[in-house]
Amino acid sequence: MKFKPSPRKGNLIVEMEPGNTRLLSRINGPITELKKLLVPIDFSDCSRHALKYAVAFAQQFTAEITLVAVIEENRTAFDYGNPEFAANLEERTARYQIELKKLTADYLGKIKNRILVKSGRPFEEIVRAAKELDTDMIVIATHGHTGMRHVELGSTAERVVRYANCPVLVVREKEHEFVPPVV
Repeated sequence: MKFKPSPRKGNLIVEMEPGNTRLLSRINGPITELKKLLVPIDFSDCSRHALKYAVAFAQQFTAEITLVAVIEENRTAFDYGNPEFAANLEERTARYQIELKKLTADYLGKIKNRILVKSGRPFEEIVRAAKELDTDMIVIATHGHTGMRHVELGSTAERVVRYANCPVLVVREKEHEFVPPVV
């Protein structure tokens, strides 16, 4: 177990290895009550994997899950006011809503949920949604569809951890599994 200072004043980051998780079982009662979870979805396998973790928390705490997908805007000055750009954005928004509804049907069952489709810079929209919804925890995957951009810009997950006003559970793609498969 490693302890590191957090960029936020008064907070501490605790990194736990798989063998350290047994320490959590010694705590009497729940660590906290989770009522609202936010799960950013980019439709990658990694984000679906993170959704499995959110489902496990939601079932344990009877929490609501909000799935948020962000359409990354790469607008140029020419695109502002361009009717084709607006139509494309509306089309992508509708497509994302359909895909999010499929995910809720496939993964969430009777868990109370909502879906959001936003456009903008992914980390900003995720952090903004968490704040607006008064989210108790964000569950996000480490890898999505960013590819080599991570080298230049840093990952969305890193930025969400840095700027979120609530705890963030970052789910790695390959790890020691502790969540059972979704039934």
